[in-house]
Amino acid sequence: MSTFGILRINRPAVVSELFDDEVVVIDMVSGNYFSLDATGAEIWTWLAEGAAPEDLVRKAIQTYDGDAGVIETAVREFLERLQAERLVVAAEAPSGPGNGQSDPPALKKAFHPPTLSVYTDMQDLLLLDPIHDVDETGWPAAAPPPPDPARP
Repeated sequence: MSTFGILRINRPAVVSELFDDEVVVIDMVSGNYFSLDATGAEIWTWLAEGAAPEDLVRKAIQTYDGDAGVIETAVREFLERLQAERLVVAAEAPSGPGNGQSDPPALKKAFHPPTLSVYTDMQDLLLLDPIHDVDETGWPAAAPPPPDPARP
């Protein structure tokens, strides 16, 4: 099983929004968008709060009813998938106060392994968005063109 250092959401390339018990994540570089189910949404929220991977596993075991080993494996596999899609990246230090020390819920929820669904059908539309043509100063200042690797 993989070990992780500190992870953070790959901002600003990745944006997300919580809708009820689902998170929609958009990779502004690839144009892919993703759907995270209820379990994945909860893990994503903890990750956004700055929880380290070990804390994510601990919180999931405290929150969900099920075999601790199964939950740990599912959370770690989910984090590996998020990394493979470049939705999360290695970080120097935790990004927030999330330390995994919250009180466990009074009643545990049934555990369902987190799922990450990938959609590529809107890549062209998302990549046409003019936000890609600006730098950190924002719109309407256009970003300088990237260097041409063919020119010395």
